[in-house]
Amino acid sequence: TTNTKLHILYSEHTPEDIIRKAFRHIRGGNNSIVFMSDRRVIEALEKQGVAHQDAVDYHVVGCYECGGAGELTCSCNARVNIPKALELALNGGRDMLTGKLIGLENSSHFESFDALYREFERQLTYLCKCAMTVTDLYESRYAEIHSAPILSGTYTSALQKGGDLYLDYSAKYNSSSLNAIGLATATDSLAAIRKAVFEDKTLTLGEFTEILKSDWKGQEPFRLLVKNKYPKYGRGDIRTDEIAKRTVDVLSDTVSRKPNVKGGSWRLGLFSIDWRWGFGEKTAASADGRHRGETLSQNTSASFGADKEGATAHLISAARIDMSKTPNGAIVDIDLHSSAVRGENGITALVSSLKTYFELGGFAVHYNVLDTEVLMDAKKNPEKYPTLQVRLCGWNVLFSTLSEKEKDEFIARSMK
Repeated sequence: TTNTKLHILYSEHTPEDIIRKAFRHIRGGNNSIVFMSDRRVIEALEKQGVAHQDAVDYHVVGCYECGGAGELTCSCNARVNIPKALELALNGGRDMLTGKLIGLENSSHFESFDALYREFERQLTYLCKCAMTVTDLYESRYAEIHSAPILSGTYTSALQKGGDLYLDYSAKYNSSSLNAIGLATATDSLAAIRKAVFEDKTLTLGEFTEILKSDWKGQEPFRLLVKNKYPKYGRGDIRTDEIAKRTVDVLSDTVSRKPNVKGGSWRLGLFSIDWRWGFGEKTAASADGRHRGETLSQNTSASFGADKEGATAHLISAARIDMSKTPNGAIVDIDLHSSAVRGENGITALVSSLKTYFELGGFAVHYNVLDTEVLMDAKKNPEKYPTLQVRLCGWNVLFSTLSEKEKDEFIARSMK
């Protein structure tokens, strides 16, 4: 194939020379590699109800989505916008862009941060259930629109039952999945509200909400203060990271192992692919300093530019999330300037960061080694860099094929 995507399933038995070789390729721009924790994948599948012997014989069906032996792994069936749940909590259940009631009505008056967070949880749970209900309706019609007789013949359970994987749901495990998008955007927004409204008492919650409705109009100094100086997920700050962890726990409790219409169960994922762009366009300004319509945070990573304490702090923050609760996949993106990983010491540092993250409980991670000058020149003179690659999400792409907006994003990421 012309665009090979490699999954390295890492365990304590993986020879280090393989890992070092992989990092040399990543550093050289051939970064079609994602590292996944063998131990965490198996644990997540077992928590999902997959038998141990099937969990250890898992497969990877897409970017990071793993299924046990005999599982028909359906990935990304449903998606939920996490920051939208906070928007609804702040605005009485109404969309700030349209004024339509799309969530659960509430007073939008909260005496404490905990009260606000409980309402955010309520709205988030509601959005998840809506997405799951709609997806169940689609999947209940599989028998009328789709069959897979040849694929079914490769599944022992289908042969034993004499049934089709889609018409009869004859796989041993019939999964549906929900991907929650924008974790860092929501976490940073909640942390900013906690600080500005409930701790520093700089302004009231109603005043902050009006600022967001106006897309920070006339509030640029305050927006920059929030964006650059307030607590952020991805900096190793325990209090902020706990918001992210708690949110993932709520998502998992709502989604994972809940029955679907196929006789199987739902599972949670935390990767965004490029849906974060479309979701961002439909989301009002958020309290982390993001403007209306801008993209949401990517995957399980910090918001772009927020990981100012370096890769180690970024990975520590992500590792505070219980990744065994994300059987559909949870990935962290680490962006490094080429100057930080030069020589053998640079490779050693990369290997150490990977091992440490997986020892702390990480699920999956991929690295972008970026050079600002190279990227800027490649934008102006694409003919000079026909093979330059960057890691977009679950796949690597040629830099020259990206949109101008996406190129600018990668250039900004390289300047951190």
